[in-house]
Amino acid sequence: MSRVNKEIFRLANKDIEKLNLTVLQLFVLHTISKNPEIGLNELAEHLNLSKSKSTVSGVVDRLVNQNLLDRVASQKDRRAIVLRLTEQGKEKLQDYMNSESILSHKLNVIEENYHDELQQVIKFHNKILEILTSEEE
Repeated sequence: MSRVNKEIFRLANKDIEKLNLTVLQLFVLHTISKNPEIGLNELAEHLNLSKSKSTVSGVVDRLVNQNLLDRVASQKDRRAIVLRLTEQGKEKLQDYMNSESILSHKLNVIEENYHDELQQVIKFHNKILEILTSEEE
């Protein structure tokens, strides 16, 4: 499973590098697009990086400097700062979604040719996760 993850990550990196972004930067843009008005702490939780808030903060700083994100006062609580995609950030994310992705192409080949087997693997993977994450008895 670890080799599969490495290959997926490698191919995703190839696709994302064309946009001059990192995988984490793309995840940040995508997460903010799905959760408008999100704060930094909440973003870190969504990315499963709540213990690495400084990492998320650094990524956000770079995206702000690239004019892909804005920090703005929350409409609900003027003391709180939330993150929003700029028009340029929305365009960059849309460029990725519309790009000819190597990874997407290969995943489509797998889905089309091995749909049943893939469903079995997913089912088995979920069972393993269920067992590993259940409360110890």
